[in-house]
Amino acid sequence: MEHRQIAVHFTSSVGLDKWEPEDKQVQFKIVKAAGDTLQLLDPNEKRVLSYKRLFPDSTVPTCTRDVVDTDLFGSWRVHYNTHDYEIVLGRDHSVGIFANMPNWTEPQKGDVREQFWTGTWRAGNGKLLLDLRSVPSFKGEAVETGHRQWPITGIEANRMAVTDGPVRYVWQRLN
Repeated sequence: MEHRQIAVHFTSSVGLDKWEPEDKQVQFKIVKAAGDTLQLLDPNEKRVLSYKRLFPDSTVPTCTRDVVDTDLFGSWRVHYNTHDYEIVLGRDHSVGIFANMPNWTEPQKGDVREQFWTGTWRAGNGKLLLDLRSVPSFKGEAVETGHRQWPITGIEANRMAVTDGPVRYVWQRLN
């Protein structure tokens, strides 16, 4: 950061269904940096991008014991890639993954909660293991299946840290 500018080196971008490699550097002008807010002027789009720190204290203590199911039951919020997701881990080991999405048909009503994935979960070997199938968002959309596993690197009553490849995410408990 220099002269109210910040250089960002992008090494990957969100592709259609996965991260795509890239190698570019963009110089943003800092419009505002105060508290949990950062506003940058995008030189390409000529508009201000606003960012809010989701979890100012992202330090979660390292796991000192094996994670058990009762540590994980409930609803969690995480910012993953480009959206805030709600992940519901049921006591019956059902899982639902939701996001608030723009209401394209009635924008004046605001965002709508949409379910993207359903399936089952379990904890094992220090990981959260999920067997998932997609929830079609329109008639005729193909159903995808997949297996996800996230190492749990830290946990406390209302937060947990998981890794997805080289990226660490902090999940915030909703209930």
